[in-house]
Amino acid sequence: MGFASDSSDLARIACRDAWGQAVTYTPASGPAVTLTGVFRTESVTLFDAEGMPVNTVRDVVDFRVADFGTLVPKSLDTLLTAGVTYTVVGVEEPCEGTVLCIVGRAR
Repeated sequence: MGFASDSSDLARIACRDAWGQAVTYTPASGPAVTLTGVFRTESVTLFDAEGMPVNTVRDVVDFRVADFGTLVPKSLDTLLTAGVTYTVVGVEEPCEGTVLCIVGRAR
């Protein structure tokens, strides 16, 4: 790990500590774990069946990969924070050391 990677990881930790909140993460199979995640809304461009761009927003939660240990986040896992339950509808790794869970409120 070089200087840039070390600095990037320190920045992620600082952001998580400043804006993060406790999340109970429950995989579809297995025990729940408590993590710290940063909730936010992001703008994305999706493409419809005809290839036309459609701008939209989605709710996401950023986590540090290292915080998951051996757990691998997947769609249909659930998050609970501040009394609200969310379902993971997608998982991305936008940069090294970060996992992004795309979430929707559980029904």
